[in-house]
Amino acid sequence: MRQVSERRLGHYAAWVITAILTVWAVLITYAVYQVSPGYPSWPILALTLVFWLGALVFPIELEFKRGALAVTAGEIPFILALFYLPPFWVIVTRVAAGLLVHGYRWATRKLKVIKSAYNIVSSAVSVATAGLIVHTIGLGEATDVTTWLVLLLAAVVSLLITQLLLVLVITVTQGCRGSTGSARTCSRS
Repeated sequence: MRQVSERRLGHYAAWVITAILTVWAVLITYAVYQVSPGYPSWPILALTLVFWLGALVFPIELEFKRGALAVTAGEIPFILALFYLPPFWVIVTRVAAGLLVHGYRWATRKLKVIKSAYNIVSSAVSVATAGLIVHTIGLGEATDVTTWLVLLLAAVVSLLITQLLLVLVITVTQGCRGSTGSARTCSRS
C-alpha cells in the first residue's frame, strides 16, 4: 500500500515540476522574443527541424544496471541553429521537433504523456536559456573565435540545465537512492 501511494505522489510531483517548468519556459521564451524577435531564414529553419528530428528519432541508448539513458546528437544542429537563426526561432524549432517526436512516441504508447511533456518542456527551458545567453553576449562573424566560444558556452549551459532538471525530477519522483556501486543522488541527514 505504501509503495502505491509513493508512486502516486511521485507521479503528481512530476506533473507539478512539469507545470512549473512550462511557466518558466514560457517566460524565458517571451523574454527572448521581446529582445530578439527577428524573422528566420525558412530553408535554414526547415533544415534545422529535419536535423533535430533525426537526432531525436535516432538516439544512442546507454543501459546501465536497472536504467537506460538516451543520448542524442542534437548539439550540432543546436549550435548551427543558434548561429543562423534568431534565438526565438531556435526555441520554436526545438519545441516543434520535440512535439512531433514525443507526440508520436506518446501516441504509439512508447512513452507516457508525463515523460513526453517533461522532455519537451525541459528542452524548451534549456534552449531558451541558451538563446538568452547568445543574445546577451552577442555573436560576431563565423570566423571570429569569440562567436564559437559564445555558442559553446550556450550549448554547455543548455546541457547543464537539462541534466540538472533531470536529476531534479528523478530525485523528487523516486526519492533519494544510492547503492555501493553508484553515485548517491542525495546526502543523508
